[in-house]
Order: sequence, then structure tokens, then C-alpha cells
Amino acid sequence: MAIIIYAGIILFLYITYFYYRYFTRPNPLPGPIPLPFIGTFLQIGIDPRKWAEKNLNESVDIWEFYAGSFRVIVVCDTKYIDKIYFSHNESKSLYKESKFFKRGIAAYDEVGISNGIVFNNIIHKWKRSRQFVTKVLMSKKYHIGFINSVQKIFKELEKQWDENNIVNLDFSKWVFCYKTKITIETVIGQSLYNLPFDSISKAASEHIAMFAFLAFVPNCISNIVMLLGFNTMKKNFIFLNGTTSNIIKKRRNEIKNGSPTAFNLLDLLLIANSLNDSEYIEGERPMDDDEIENNLSDIIAASIETVLLHDF
Repeated sequence: MAIIIYAGIILFLYITYFYYRYFTRPNPLPGPIPLPFIGTFLQIGIDPRKWAEKNLNESVDIWEFYAGSFRVIVVCDTKYIDKIYFSHNESKSLYKESKFFKRGIAAYDEVGISNGIVFNNIIHKWKRSRQFVTKVLMSKKYHIGFINSVQKIFKELEKQWDENNIVNLDFSKWVFCYKTKITIETVIGQSLYNLPFDSISKAASEHIAMFAFLAFVPNCISNIVMLLGFNTMKKNFIFLNGTTSNIIKKRRNEIKNGSPTAFNLLDLLLIANSLNDSEYIEGERPMDDDEIENNLSDIIAASIETVLLHDF
């Protein structure tokens, strides 16, 4: 009985403290009132955008929600982005550019999704990845490869229309498929039909679901889910990273054995700042397989649409 009383007192004190912090928080913003332990999970679930569109006025350009006790501020206007990106130096009356800000939560480290560009919290690693990826994406070789791939893939699909006598077409679905096929080929240089697409598609979906799950579901709930069905999600996440890793290792060996370099993101990252790179910078080491894997996995997962690509 005494244990129950003590537990009740502790719970009461926690709830009191929780709402004291909530109502005295700096710069209060529009958003649902959170509940202790679970935050605003009941109100918005894992889709803040859908909740905002339904419940917030269009004039609201910044609002907040809670993932457990963690306050999340949603910025919807570039004027606030500028304040995040630039810090004011009062002594010199200058703005010092800083493109880095915290991009993930601690839980991302547990599943290895914080080492690319999107959710990297370590500034020197983030800066290094960003420099390499930006260099490749802005290169003439990548642009040539991208344009050639777009034209080649469209001609292949146009040929299939003629051969299969396709008259009616759901253009919205076709565009998603077309975009996905282009992205995969320009990122890893392989067509989707060379990969186990059903497995890749499922893994890509759960790769993205992992972000939302860890970001929006409170720890007290996610810890329980991890003990139950979370292993399946994590398994598919690891499968995607493992597949990407195998492709990278295989392609690196092929290039070492004399295979010509294609103008896709993978090949160009593999040779970036290596002896095969015409823009070699002395003292800067090339990206290793793990760095390339983290960046490509994020890009692949975000690019694959779970529509019926089998109809291609």
C-alpha cells in the first residue's frame, strides 16, 4: 500500500512539473496541449503535416508539438529558416553563415541512421559528406549521366507502350514510376529489375518509417514496441543498408579491376578525390564504404515509391 502511495505522489509531482514547464516555456507557439509521457501522440500520431492542415489556420507559419517530453518546433516560413541558418555577431554587426543544425535525435544513433547528411548531428562528419555529395551532384559528369539516363529510360518505356499497344495509362502513377526508375539508375547505376524489388521496396518504406517512429513516438511507447514488433522494421532497415553496402563493395572492386567509371552518383563518389579523380585534392581522404552507404541508403529510401512498379 505504501508503494502505491509513493508512486502516486511521484506521479503527481511529475505531472505538476511537466505542466509547469509547459505553461512557463519560452516563446509558446500554437499546437496541441501535450499529455505527460506521450506528448501529443494521441492528437497528431506520426503525421504532423496532416494534423496541421486540418487544425491550424493558413496564416500560422510556425507551431509546435511534443514527442513525449521533447518539444518539436515546426517551421513553415523561410524567414524563420534564415534565423536558424545565420547567427548574429553583435560586435562586428555581421552575420556568420552556419548551415549546420541538429538534424536528428539520440535514438537515431542506435539504428545507424545518423551518419549521412540528413540526420547527422556531428558537424565535421556532416560537412564532409555534404562537400562530397554536393561536388558530385554539381559536376558536369553527373549532369551528362543524368540527362542520358532520362532520355534512355523514356525511350525504353515508350517502346514498351508501342509493343504492348497501351492506349489508356494512369499518368500520375506512371510519373512516380518514371521518377523512381531514373533516381535508382542515376544513384547506383542499376535498373530496378536487377534487384529484388519487392524486398527493396518494403525495406525502403520501413527505412522511412523508422525516422517517423523514432522521432514522433515517445520513448515510453517506442521501448515497448521495440520488444514486440520493432525487430521486423529494424530487420528490413538493415536489409536495405546491407543491400546498398553489397552494391558499393562490388562496384568498388569492379572499378579497381579496370571497369570504366559510369556517370552515376555511386561511381563518382567512389572515385571522388581518389587518384582517378581529375580534381584530386591532396590531404583529403576519399569517402569510405560506410560513408557512401549511409548517404545512398537515405537517397534510395526517399526515392522509391511503393506503387506497382511491376507494371513497367
